[in-house]
Amino acid sequence: MTLRTIVGRLAALAGVGAVVVIGAAIALSLAYRHAVQNFEPAQPATGGDTTRRQ
Repeated sequence: MTLRTIVGRLAALAGVGAVVVIGAAIALSLAYRHAVQNFEPAQPATGGDTTRRQ
């Protein structure tokens, strides 16, 4: 293999890696946005009565 072939393959591999990283970043961003928009605080198991009983 010549140096030009090796450099070409490395450049192609770097391009594919960049596409994968950008795709993962977009997917994580969309997942985070979806989670934030649909967030609802947990309700207490007591039905809203938070007084302590002994």
